Amino acid sequence: MGNQLSSRQRKLLYLSTRRGTKEADMIIGGFVKNNIKDFSEEELVFLEALLLESDPDLLYWISAPLSSPKKFQHRILTRLSEFQTFKTKN
Repeated sequence: MGNQLSSRQRKLLYLSTRRGTKEADMIIGGFVKNNIKDFSEEELVFLEALLLESDPDLLYWISAPLSSPKKFQHRILTRLSEFQTFKTKN
C-alpha cells in the first residue's frame, strides 16, 4: 500500500473528519488521520461501525470508554480516549 490510502481508508478518513460537530471532527478526525495507515482489517471494520454512531454518543464514549456499549469496548475506543486526553492537555 505504501503511502497511498485505499478507497476504504479514504472514505473512513472523510467520514471521521466530517462528523457534523467541530469537536468530533477534531478528535475523531485527528485520531483517524494519525492512525489510518496502521489499522488492521479488524480495526477498520470496528471503525466503520463506530462512525455510524451519533456524535454525542461517540464523544461520551471517548471521554468514558468503559461506559460504552459492550460491542464498542475495543482498543480503538481506548486509543481514541487517550488521543483526546492528549489533545486537550496540549
